[in-house]
Amino acid sequence: MVENISHQPKHESYYWDSVVFSVDNVLFKVPKYHFVEGSEWFSTTYGLNDVARTLAMDAGSSSNGIITLPQVSSSDFCSFLEVLYPRTIQTTLTLCKAKWLSILKLSNQWRFAQIRTFAINQLSLCSLSAPERICLGKQYHVSPWFLGGCDELVRNEETISMETAQEIGTDCAVQLFICRERRLYAADPNYLQKVFAKELAAISDWEKEFSSPVSVVDRDGSKRQDEEHTRSSVEVERMLTQEDSRADDSGQWTDSTLHSDTDSQGDVSMSDAEAKADACLKPGQKLSPNDGSELAERYRQERDQLAAEAEELKAQEEAHHQERERLTEEIETLQAKVQDTLQQLVKEHLAHSQTISDHKLRLQRSEEAASKYRVERDKFAMRIADMKQQLEEMQKHRRYSEMGAFFQSISSGDRPRAGRRERVMSSVGVAGSSPLRMSWHGAPTGANSVASVPEVKFPSPVDAARVEKTRR
Repeated sequence: MVENISHQPKHESYYWDSVVFSVDNVLFKVPKYHFVEGSEWFSTTYGLNDVARTLAMDAGSSSNGIITLPQVSSSDFCSFLEVLYPRTIQTTLTLCKAKWLSILKLSNQWRFAQIRTFAINQLSLCSLSAPERICLGKQYHVSPWFLGGCDELVRNEETISMETAQEIGTDCAVQLFICRERRLYAADPNYLQKVFAKELAAISDWEKEFSSPVSVVDRDGSKRQDEEHTRSSVEVERMLTQEDSRADDSGQWTDSTLHSDTDSQGDVSMSDAEAKADACLKPGQKLSPNDGSELAERYRQERDQLAAEAEELKAQEEAHHQERERLTEEIETLQAKVQDTLQQLVKEHLAHSQTISDHKLRLQRSEEAASKYRVERDKFAMRIADMKQQLEEMQKHRRYSEMGAFFQSISSGDRPRAGRRERVMSSVGVAGSSPLRMSWHGAPTGANSVASVPEVKFPSPVDAARVEKTRR
């Protein structure tokens, strides 16, 4: 028999609803309590407080109740769930560095403040290099990481490599190089906050969105160093007070001497004195009243040395400023020259392009004219050949006509004129001792008149062709 539990009340703390997420085409069904309580932004953005969605999820595996989380890998989401819903009961989580980075990524993206702080503290215990802390500090908006990494690179005696500069960004590397060259870390303890004010402002704006401020213990123990520095400063102040009272009693050095030294270097503050006093002490060493004179003398020497270095740095800065102005003027002049040269080259290029286009057009027209000329020339040559052939035919007909008339006149008994005779004979190629023999001494009379008619021998066709070929 199934007991009816519809009338039983639900516990206010331990009766959780479940939620189904679709991450990278993989379904996850988990209690939604930690998602609702951990981030108001997440529950509002993905509608975890929506009653209709909750009813749809309680009714069954309806697609209307599934929440899709875009741009999230299933492996990162699994690492995030290991923190929200650990499978074993343990006080500490043993996860690798990559999983903690995934947890920090999603908690920072979804505004889970407690999990974000937990991930930052766990990663601070890992071996994060200075470039990693700078990059992760900017990416996930963790100002202690960013400042700690920058301070380590500035104080490191080794030169920043090209790989490190590319990893942290060229602008950040240049700023760190300037801080190192000017030794800002020795003159101002808050130099990084001033140099990277813009980056820190963006990080602070993001950190304000979380409900509680992030308390991070840096890898180098910066928090512990600050506490030690505070204790040493208090000790130095106490020592200086005792030394002042002892000097007034013994007369070793008066207030006027101390004030004159202090007034001559008014730009050196008490924080510088405390810093220098800390530098003189060994780790774990405490000052006694008998060491005050020696410490004050060392302090004055260090102060004078710092003043000289400050003057030298100021002169170098002025020289660098003048050199930068000169280089800026040269760069502007070169840019103007380059701009003018570029404009001139563009104009010349356009002119050359127009000239080439004109030449191509002329060449095309010349080729068309040459083609037409060749066609006309061929036609004219054909006409000349036809005219030559017609002329030869006409000359042949004329010669044959003259020969026929000549021989007809001979047959009729007429004596041709001498000029005509020679012209006809030359036209047929007969001259001088020609095989054509004729005698013109008058017409015979009597019975032998027929026999005395001049005998005319006509050339054979073969001889006529040979004579015509020779004449040509």
